[in-house]
Amino acid sequence: MMDRLRDATKKYPANINGKTFMISHDMIIWDKIEHSYPYANTMIMRLVGKDGSALFEREYYSPGGGFFLWKGQPKADRGKPLYPYTA
Repeated sequence: MMDRLRDATKKYPANINGKTFMISHDMIIWDKIEHSYPYANTMIMRLVGKDGSALFEREYYSPGGGFFLWKGQPKADRGKPLYPYTA
């Protein structure tokens, strides 16, 4: 989807909770920025009202290995490994 959004002349539907929204190139910030987020692969999703105010916002992180986290996510209780590794 992100590759298709490079085309500034088109809009694409995005379905969220059964509602369809049109997404376009100008709705994405395509700039590299300096940040203090805990992971380089950080995405902030923000739902903005007609007046420009943020209705909902959440930070998502990709720490690697195919995993995703979000800001404020409670730590998972993973227990102890059955066969702990020691060096």
